[in-house]
Amino acid sequence: KRHVDIKVETNTRGLSTPPALVKAVIAALEARGYKPAELFIMDQSEDHLHDAGFLPLNAHEGEGVFDGVQVIALNRGRYYSPKWSYDSNLTAPDAAVQALNRRQYEWSFVPNPRQSLLPVPLLLDVDFWINLPVGMDDDALGASGALVDATLYAASNTARFFNNAQSGAKAVADIAAVPELSRGWVFSILSLEHYQFIGGPQFNSLYTRSEPILLMSPNPVILDQILFERINNARQLHNFPLLDRPLFLDYADLPTMHLGTSDPKRMYWVKLP
Repeated sequence: KRHVDIKVETNTRGLSTPPALVKAVIAALEARGYKPAELFIMDQSEDHLHDAGFLPLNAHEGEGVFDGVQVIALNRGRYYSPKWSYDSNLTAPDAAVQALNRRQYEWSFVPNPRQSLLPVPLLLDVDFWINLPVGMDDDALGASGALVDATLYAASNTARFFNNAQSGAKAVADIAAVPELSRGWVFSILSLEHYQFIGGPQFNSLYTRSEPILLMSPNPVILDQILFERINNARQLHNFPLLDRPLFLDYADLPTMHLGTSDPKRMYWVKLP
């Protein structure tokens, strides 16, 4: 299909996928023969893509260009389809959240409050897609990294899951395990240039750390496990209470999910200079 998507994370203002990393991934794909017209950058929210610098302010209908590559905001509606959804009996908790969803998404139909629509470009249109998450703690889910970025920050109607830790954790694992989504998800690159260890998902520069490290793996479970351990190390260093292991990692770690493992005995490291 000659179509590759780069999923960035821009959900938290002030803490998003580093633009330099996106440019480097584009350059690496071009070096392997892909043309800029065959590459696409995407995330959930048009406003957040504006804030992070990926989408110019004069972008037309949620589309623009970054480093020669088209940028797509999924919440323009046409990139979701009621044919592809995750169904949960957890509806929006109150009228205010439902109103927020209606303002955030421009639908040509009325969405079912039980359904979260999945991003069709990542399901059907790509040869493969690459995930570039950001690491932070999350007051509902415990932590947010590769798995959350690929699921709750890509699907629609997911604000409800950030108010319910049990259902949110299950949704993260279930959506990540959708065969059509995981088929093309070749790997994630987690930059530790900036990650937040307390106060998330709102950005607070006082509680961020920085390491000159990129972690890349086809296994999002081990990436999120490493991130979780680093968050707790930072919390311990600053005398904050430690987090329990995020429940979505327990779900995603199950062999039946086919998402990967956090067992260090089954992992090996390849260190590049």
